[in-house]
Amino acid sequence: MKIRLGKITTTTLLILTSIASYSSTDEIKTTIHSRAFIDGALSRYNSEKTTGYFELEEFRLGFKSKFDNYVIKADISLSGTKVAIKDLYVRYNQTNSNLTVGNGYEPYSLDMISSTNALRFNQSAGSTLASTNGRRLGVTYQYFRPKYYVGVGVYSNNDLKSVSTNYVNSYALTGRFAYRDLRSTNRLLHIGVATSYRTADNSDSNRKSVSSIGITSLFGESVASTTLEDFGAEHKGMIELLSTWDKCMVQGEYYINNYKTRYDNFTTHGGYAQFAYLLIGDGFNYDQSVAAVGRPKGGRSLELVARVNYITLNDKEAQIYGGGHSDISIGANYYINKYIGVKINLGYLVSQEHSSQFYSDDLILGQVRVQYAF
Repeated sequence: MKIRLGKITTTTLLILTSIASYSSTDEIKTTIHSRAFIDGALSRYNSEKTTGYFELEEFRLGFKSKFDNYVIKADISLSGTKVAIKDLYVRYNQTNSNLTVGNGYEPYSLDMISSTNALRFNQSAGSTLASTNGRRLGVTYQYFRPKYYVGVGVYSNNDLKSVSTNYVNSYALTGRFAYRDLRSTNRLLHIGVATSYRTADNSDSNRKSVSSIGITSLFGESVASTTLEDFGAEHKGMIELLSTWDKCMVQGEYYINNYKTRYDNFTTHGGYAQFAYLLIGDGFNYDQSVAAVGRPKGGRSLELVARVNYITLNDKEAQIYGGGHSDISIGANYYINKYIGVKINLGYLVSQEHSSQFYSDDLILGQVRVQYAF
């Protein structure tokens, strides 16, 4: 008998939403939020003439309602021509813990769970994109104290869209632990580990795609990619480090993923390290409830950023070659106020053997992003 965890979670979410609404004794407080990212670049890469690339990376509109200890959040996103439901969950908050049911991120990877509005560059590192998952339907419990954070959850290997269009009969167990030393409001040492186990897909189509788009999505091409046939279970782990002191921040993560196939085990690994320094501003926001860093504190700020990244999808033992890349990026992020920001960055990428032919030459690319969020 197939257990359709995604549909069970969706039904449970609707039931809890109704219960929460009727059990509230306080006035419901609802806020509307929105954000948009517009990216642009000029490049002659793989072209005889300079070409302008522009993209609405994302436009999002949603709401958050609070009453008693409950929070209901819903977001709808437009990216290019695709419309998707992002966050859609009910959360029950207590002083040092929360329980979330719905569509959202698993507690895995600093770079993935951080708000897109607070990323140092236009997108997460390529190693993050190739080693993590997007939002999933499931249940997450988080417990946090000043010195540590624990997050655990069980998930369907589906988001809201795939439940009805391309259902995957698989589930995931994910856990994350972080120790932190909050010496002051502007000084932090954070060390964490996380692991996730995903069962094999018991449906008729059990294929798994793994890819990285490198330093930009504007070209619409992946640098490294592979599709695993007869994909079985997946086990992955990672370590994370975050440190902030006054106007400086250092963040890094290392990932290793193991995929079981009918014939062999396929292993990928990679990681990144990034640095930020504030020319204008005073420290960085840090959310203890999810153990993740945010954008600079306050309104107006200017930060200089740098990042190195490495990812490989080549596994000689498994005889699977998906390519890979190394890249380095520098940039500057200017937040005019707490709502509007401009990001400028320059990246240099070198692809590995077996990568996409599109990226056969080294890539140097400058990009600009204009964003708002409220």
